[in-house]
Amino acid sequence: RYRDLTEDQRDTMREYFRKKLFPLITPLSVDQTHPFPLLQSHGIYLVVVVLNPETSKTRRLYFRIPNVKPRALPVDETRLKYISVEHICLANIDMICEGMELLKAYPFRVTRNVKLEIDDTSFGDSDNLLDFVWEEVHRRRSAPATRLEVTKTMPADMRVLIQKELYLDEIDVYIIPSNLLGLADFFSVSFAPLPDLQYRPHEPSVPKRLIGLEEKLHEDPGKIFTVIRKGDLLVDYPTMSFNQSSLLFLRAAARDPKVQAIKCVLYRGGPDSPLVASLIRAAKSGKEVSVLVELKASFDEVQNSTYARQLQDAGCNVSYGLVGLKTHSKIMAVVRAEENGFRAYCQIATGNFNPSTAKIYTDLALFTCREDICLDVLDLFNALTGFSRKRRYRRLLVAPVNMLDSFIQMIDREAENARKGLAARIIVQINGLTEVDVVSHLYAASQAGVRIDIICRGLCAIRPGLPGKSENIRVFSWIGRFLQHRRIFYFHNNGDEHFFIGSADLRNRNLNGRVEVVVPIDDEKIRRKLYKMLIFFLTDRENTWEMASDGRYYFRKACAIPDPAPAPDLGSVLSIKDDEELVSKENDAIKISGWKNEWSVMIDGSSVVVNSVSYGCVPIRLKAGAVGDKEPEVLLVTPSKGSDDWNFPQGGEVEGESNRDSSKRHAEVNAGVTGRIIGSLGWFLSGKEKQHAIEVFILETKKELDWAEEFVRERQWFPLSDALTLSDDASNEILEKVLSTLSNWFQMSKRESSQKDDTSNNNSVHHENGLQTEIVDTMVDKNESASAEMSAVSAENESTDYRVEEMVNPVENGTGPATLLESPLKMKSSASSESLQGLSHILPNLEQHQQPSDST
Repeated sequence: RYRDLTEDQRDTMREYFRKKLFPLITPLSVDQTHPFPLLQSHGIYLVVVVLNPETSKTRRLYFRIPNVKPRALPVDETRLKYISVEHICLANIDMICEGMELLKAYPFRVTRNVKLEIDDTSFGDSDNLLDFVWEEVHRRRSAPATRLEVTKTMPADMRVLIQKELYLDEIDVYIIPSNLLGLADFFSVSFAPLPDLQYRPHEPSVPKRLIGLEEKLHEDPGKIFTVIRKGDLLVDYPTMSFNQSSLLFLRAAARDPKVQAIKCVLYRGGPDSPLVASLIRAAKSGKEVSVLVELKASFDEVQNSTYARQLQDAGCNVSYGLVGLKTHSKIMAVVRAEENGFRAYCQIATGNFNPSTAKIYTDLALFTCREDICLDVLDLFNALTGFSRKRRYRRLLVAPVNMLDSFIQMIDREAENARKGLAARIIVQINGLTEVDVVSHLYAASQAGVRIDIICRGLCAIRPGLPGKSENIRVFSWIGRFLQHRRIFYFHNNGDEHFFIGSADLRNRNLNGRVEVVVPIDDEKIRRKLYKMLIFFLTDRENTWEMASDGRYYFRKACAIPDPAPAPDLGSVLSIKDDEELVSKENDAIKISGWKNEWSVMIDGSSVVVNSVSYGCVPIRLKAGAVGDKEPEVLLVTPSKGSDDWNFPQGGEVEGESNRDSSKRHAEVNAGVTGRIIGSLGWFLSGKEKQHAIEVFILETKKELDWAEEFVRERQWFPLSDALTLSDDASNEILEKVLSTLSNWFQMSKRESSQKDDTSNNNSVHHENGLQTEIVDTMVDKNESASAEMSAVSAENESTDYRVEEMVNPVENGTGPATLLESPLKMKSSASSESLQGLSHILPNLEQHQQPSDST
């Protein structure tokens, strides 16, 4: 409050007003010769009533608070206390109305309907769209008012007076209990010297394949095209640098003498766009430059109109999009003369070519020279800049041509797969989901058994968890440091996965009212990276909100939507004997000599010599619910905060420590969990030269310890199927075995429970390779008596190189329903079949445990 300022602070603010604000203020009186002024939309005004001492007459004045930045000013050098510009103006009105006595002064704000509507009826063929937009932009200054905001201190008579002058109804008036401030007005406060409340500075990295190219831009501008020819490149903003990727691509094209043509869509380029500067440079150097500038981009009409004129003056071919449709696609194409003729290179992105928003919006950009995709992009440019009526595209999904129908077909295909008992899953990350047909088909897919996860930043018309309608749908929203702007689409398609990225959301305006582009992803490394991104949002608990069936969102970290049943104990389910001699000494690494770092370990039944050894474990727990209904989870950790390199806890041993104790210690120190070892997966080779071996154990988690906020690592529980895609290559071959074996066992447990067999306690003690495990069947029904024999999993696989999809599937063997635990990525494993020996004594084999026929 201004009255709380010291005398020195008031003097400072008065001096600021005199120098920075006073010259910009124009008082406007209202009387018979001065009509009510035209109040600009979103501007903050003061209505002031002053008294003329000589005539004893009052007069009403209006003046606009100067639209200066910052809106909130620090009152002293500490920058810990701030005051708004309008309070400074209120306190110094005497400098404006000199010789007058101030009676009243109140701030208020007006909002006008400034939406620019351009359709076929308002725009004729003979008109110039650029001139038409300019006229509309200036016309909307006097557009009808739609809202009046006043403070609660303004008296009713004054409020009604302004309301009538603006032709507003009482329902259009909003009484604000405090100041007329918004979040954007506090931007300057974010720089206050309070480091505990600030994010650490973020410096985007240069994509690995593009490191050093900027330095070589002058001598070899074509180097970036060589990089793209070697394989598709995906850039993730703001993790990676926009300037060192998208802008570099265009700058190189502008300089490269082999580049003949450049085509680009400009939707929101931001102020002083370096992309526009590069396009102008390219045109002046003689290249054929075609730019579609979307003049109808809301609130960027003036900026884009200015760019359009600048590009035209430089010799670019400028078009303004299609009447009746906004061109929202983010595409760029470069045509280059090479040895075998002309070759096209394309950039297709989820966000704007805007260096400012690329620092705070999460977006993706794909760089490719795949012929079918690039030909589609060139065909689309012909449709946008000419009169082409292109209705079919080779690979691209283009709205409003084929995108909506294609998405519905893929949703329906997942539903059909689910009805056939095949694996089916849909995951999307979008900004909005309101398209009626898409919503209807997603509900139908859920009822068919498709597992659907929707990560939606904004409006979402789906209600998850409705009985008989959407039990298989989950809806999440992620709110963190950066605005989630990516659009990613994943369809499992019974293992033949389809990945897409692009500019479209699943809203009617995107699918039917805009030109949008979504591109399929073919590169396997990029597909894996996209899946990691999606799984991160589905498992994160730090910034994720989940929608309940009532449509309200709950913070996941607070566990506001708990599972209804307690989590079963893994030990009680498997009845595992807690034996200190569980791990045989025969599995120990044997040091060959005392002076040389060489150990001998048993892998594939043979002795292998390595230079170093370590020990680790995979902590496991069961999620809440029935054993056969829920997927087991594993705990993974990262080497540092912010890293996405998920792995299981591991490390070396200390003197006198057993393999088993070493793995338990690493679980406690590096992952913050304690429990008991229930089996060994054996030894695995790691490292590029395969000179390191690690023995991996399975830890039944009993207790999760406190995890200090300042701890350098991050930990997270993941479903086994998701853990495969988040761990590094060394962990994948281990976790893949765990996924396969536990998946089979859980399916068997579910079938046995449904059979309701009264099974007597069959204790089978197995002795193989020194590993002792006691299995007791706990699935007992007291009303019936029958017995079933459980066999051990065979450790003899014909091939040691297999894919996840080739593992035993209950449906293929006629033994039960399909499992949804398959990894959506086709990752190979080189680990031996003998590495499964630990779990082979714990978990039964479905191939040897057939389900009885219906007549039984």
